[in-house]
Amino acid sequence: RATDGRAKPRAQIHVLDGATGDAVDAGHWKELSQSLPIDINVIGPRDADDVMASISQELARRQQEDDILADPIYVFVINLSRFRSFRRTDDEFSFGSDDKPPGADKHFSELLREGPPLGIHAILWSDNYSNVERWLPRRALHDLEMRVVFQMGSTDSSQLLDSPIAAKLGAHRGLLYLEEAGGMEKFRPYNPPSSEWLADIARLLQQPTNSPQP
Repeated sequence: RATDGRAKPRAQIHVLDGATGDAVDAGHWKELSQSLPIDINVIGPRDADDVMASISQELARRQQEDDILADPIYVFVINLSRFRSFRRTDDEFSFGSDDKPPGADKHFSELLREGPPLGIHAILWSDNYSNVERWLPRRALHDLEMRVVFQMGSTDSSQLLDSPIAAKLGAHRGLLYLEEAGGMEKFRPYNPPSSEWLADIARLLQQPTNSPQP
């Protein structure tokens, strides 16, 4: 909403953190939310259903009102397999009772399918393709327009990228795949930012936008 003199959009950021206590990145998102002057809602698997239901209600409102100018919402799902209620059910195409309210799995798949045109975006991380296949509806992979993969087996690579090329990646290389363009770009990933780096970024973000640059 930066046009016509209106205020810039204020994004909502929800991080559904499924990292286990012994994971290398355990606590990283909480540290990030506390370090930066940005409102980041970090929650675990136990509270994920409530957040997903709230986002689903907002999505329904935007659909009804055709509100394409609403503030953006970003939903990060870290370690997809920890969110068991998001896992697709076997009755994906069945005709169940209309009286039964949709569960978190339906809200999740609807977010992936209908959210982006209305400013609601999902960023997912999974440890392997098998969990992606078990958690997402069969058609949902096409809703993930951008995919990042690291070294994996040729079969999984073919499922995700339509090519076995990820099987040839080195240990410190990744591939960015763009669904619409059908293109791929190799890149080198970085380590998570240090506390010192986060402090510097927080300081810069807190400076007035019209302050002179050093």
